[in-house]
Order: sequence, then C-alpha cells, then structure tokens
Amino acid sequence: MIKRLIAMARKVFGLFVDDDSLALSILVWIFALHVVAPIAFIEQTWAAPVLFLGCVGILIENVLRASRQPLPSAEPDGHVGTSKR
Repeated sequence: MIKRLIAMARKVFGLFVDDDSLALSILVWIFALHVVAPIAFIEQTWAAPVLFLGCVGILIENVLRASRQPLPSAEPDGHVGTSKR
C-alpha cells in the first residue's frame, strides 16, 4: 500500500514539476535572494527585477542544456522521420 501511495505521489508531483533541475534551481535562486538581499542592502524596488532576471537566466541555461541532449529515437531502428513503405 505504501508503494502505491509513493507511486501516486510521484505522478502528482510530475504533473507540476517536469524538470527537476529547473525547479530546484529556481528554489535555490529564491532562497539565495532571501538570504543575500538583506546583507547586500538590495533596495525593495530592485528585488523583483533581480528575481525576474535570475529566473530568466536559469530558464535560458536550462533550455540550452536541453537543446544539447540528443533526441530519443522514435523508431527501434534509430531512423527518425523516415517511413518504410
């Protein structure tokens, strides 16, 4: 029963989080700003733009990293986009 609950929880989590590294990076960025902003005396008016630019930078890095990975083959023989007739 516990294994079923864990599997169900993973599926529900997967509905909201597709890329674990992207979600973790954004959470780390938010936490870092929460810790560093008072120390670095970042004004309140700059907090939102810094958060936004950091999230955009993380997203761009994630897209570039994903674009370098090879696509999985659609057919067992490895020929993508060709049809056998």
